[in-house]
Amino acid sequence: MSVFENYADLYDLFYSDKDYRAECDYVIDLTEKYSKGPVRSILDIGCGTGGHALTWAQDGLQVMGLDRSIKMLIHARKKAEEMKISLPFVEGDIRDFDLGKKFDAVTAMFAVMSYQTYTEDILSSLRSVRRHLEPGGLFLFDAWSGPGVLSNPPRERVSSFWKENTEILRTVQPEHDVNRHIVEVHYDILCIKDDKIVQRIKEIHPMRYLFHREVADYAEETGFEMVACKPFMKQEETLRVNDWNVMFVLKAV
Repeated sequence: MSVFENYADLYDLFYSDKDYRAECDYVIDLTEKYSKGPVRSILDIGCGTGGHALTWAQDGLQVMGLDRSIKMLIHARKKAEEMKISLPFVEGDIRDFDLGKKFDAVTAMFAVMSYQTYTEDILSSLRSVRRHLEPGGLFLFDAWSGPGVLSNPPRERVSSFWKENTEILRTVQPEHDVNRHIVEVHYDILCIKDDKIVQRIKEIHPMRYLFHREVADYAEETGFEMVACKPFMKQEETLRVNDWNVMFVLKAV
């Protein structure tokens, strides 16, 4: 079962301020810099409710979205229908999917690779992606950065949201396992209506933070070379110790 099965219905509310347009433009800028040719087709892995995939589709690209969560895919398909966009959203696991076709680029946005907490899961994911790229194709993904997490460990956060006449309180409590390079993110979500708790959702999302050298080694082992590693949403800057989110660009060899 996906960790997002219960979280999915509130996902777009929680991330309503996420700038999908800026992130999609950033990815395209990276492909223009590092791709061997124009990128016309994109596979978006861990597509969630379709924010990135639908934006690229609006730009005229051929896009397919893949996710483990059926609930997320239901939301994505509903959005596509409302926007009158023909875009396939399919169920699949990044570690072992096989679509029988290749793409100019593959993306895994919003720390999808950090959800691969075992080394073998990371390697399996990279092999699956590699099967769907021609030599020179790109795999672009953001992840939690090891130096950033260690220098500025995650802390408890409480946020309040409103959906119609219901208040939604989200408490995020991290548990850090330094030896395993994993932060278990505990979500406790209370839905409150007329001063009464009408729903409670609890989920645990284990997140692995990654280091430049290990990703370079994993890439080499699975048929890639790392061509870029930079702070997320930055084009030219080099990675700094306190950068929490990092963007990796791998090229299929």
